[in-house]
Amino acid sequence: MFNPIVAIHGSASSGGLWNKLKDEYASDRKVLTPALSGYGKHDSRRLNLHSTLRSRAEPIIESIREMNEQVDLVAHSFGASVAMQIVRVLPKHIRSMTFYEPVIPALLRDSGKVADIELLGDLVALSEIVKGTASNVGMETFINFWSSPGTWEGLDTRTQAKLSELSPIVYQDFVEAYLNLAPNALNRIGYAGPLKILVGENVNTHALRMARILMQHYPQSSIHSLQDMGHMGPLTHPDEVHTQIMHHIREVDWLLSNRKGTHLARY
Repeated sequence: MFNPIVAIHGSASSGGLWNKLKDEYASDRKVLTPALSGYGKHDSRRLNLHSTLRSRAEPIIESIREMNEQVDLVAHSFGASVAMQIVRVLPKHIRSMTFYEPVIPALLRDSGKVADIELLGDLVALSEIVKGTASNVGMETFINFWSSPGTWEGLDTRTQAKLSELSPIVYQDFVEAYLNLAPNALNRIGYAGPLKILVGENVNTHALRMARILMQHYPQSSIHSLQDMGHMGPLTHPDEVHTQIMHHIREVDWLLSNRKGTHLARY
């Protein structure tokens, strides 16, 4: 068996986002697809303004500690903020990371560039709409922002209702990833392993900029664009996304088996 994969979903989603990845590679890898607190079937949807990334990541951190082996982290959107907190706490337990359009608002705040603060302002405004308007209006704005105008209207009423129920937790995601995160907290993470960033061809400016800043922090990283996809590529094009994820992880397998003693920072 190869090293386990821990796949983390993003806002307004669930661990089920990665179930197909788990099923496809169950024969040779353990793939954990945890539901972040607030998104589990029996979780409360109440907002907790005191919650932090550490508290959100803690169940996953404990699971990785119990496995007592290095894992490959996979994350989508807000899940990348959670993943970075895991790396911050357990740097030696993380063998590689693969992110699809990572949403890490703190990177925009801490970059020191005016243009990034302007992009951050858009995310702050979006979070206030999610918090301060009717749940269906907030989630319509949220979904259309990260996907494209008209996406919400294309969803059936049952899906719209389920997403609307998640609006308090979607706002909490932003609270944890930005408001309750100390300045430069993510700039001090000493991760030297491989990092692959995947983006859709239709990536919006905000997601692409966060990906670029992350690459500046980790020069060993690389980025790959996938055709005909937007922010929800792991949901709309799972086969193509999973292929890219596993291609990266298998390259890491090869590096470790053929370059024993070589530092992966130069990957």
